[in-house]
Amino acid sequence: MNQTLDKKSIEEALEAEFSQLNIEKWVQKWKDTDTWDTRALSALNELDMDQPEWTYVAARCYLKGLYEQVQQSRKIDKEYTQFPALIQELIEQGIYDERLKAYSNDELQLLEEAMQPNEDERFTYIGIKTLADRYLARHFDGTLLELPQERWMVISMMLMVHEPVEKRVELVKESYWALSHLYMTVATPTLANAGKKGGQLSSCFIDTVEDDLRSIFDSCTDAATVSKNGGGLVFTLVRSVQKDQAFVDLKVYPQELSHG
Repeated sequence: MNQTLDKKSIEEALEAEFSQLNIEKWVQKWKDTDTWDTRALSALNELDMDQPEWTYVAARCYLKGLYEQVQQSRKIDKEYTQFPALIQELIEQGIYDERLKAYSNDELQLLEEAMQPNEDERFTYIGIKTLADRYLARHFDGTLLELPQERWMVISMMLMVHEPVEKRVELVKESYWALSHLYMTVATPTLANAGKKGGQLSSCFIDTVEDDLRSIFDSCTDAATVSKNGGGLVFTLVRSVQKDQAFVDLKVYPQELSHG
């Protein structure tokens, strides 16, 4: 699209939605060489206590940049299209979990139709920036492949993959609706890993450490593995304490224990 026309259409859309802001004056500061990231940051410079809506203007700019990245990386003409092809390609590339193959092409087409791109407008700048930087699927070289509503949908698909086929799509739609409207969220590992190959979905783990060297170091390995995928770990030493009847009596040696 012609840059002048594109700029004009964006200005008109923002002015219609944020009539209380001086969008026209802000747009006049744009340079043709500016990236959408740069324009997002310039919108944040307008932010103050009296005009907090500038965070949403910044988010729109940042989203525009995400759309262009995905259009280029996936070779599509418009964002939020060709969802079945995305699932198939990312499974083949080893990015998505093969369990997503359980969904037929017809089901994937229905889920694409259920996606609501306008729900992206709910994001503040820090919200969409965090989601894009930490959670959206990328190629191994860092190229962006996934958009926010697709992340919500893939999470929902993964959570419902083992539900009965006859009602699975409706359950996925219900879960997607709650996520996309920001009525529901999921644990950090689920947000980051659901639908991705080898992804850990749980965030909290408890590990019992036995009173022997192998168990102690096995627990260290477990902790590293869980932490790598975004989980948290709690160690319980109850068995170790109960097993050793000669455990130090705190009432007898408080001074020595305080130094060691």
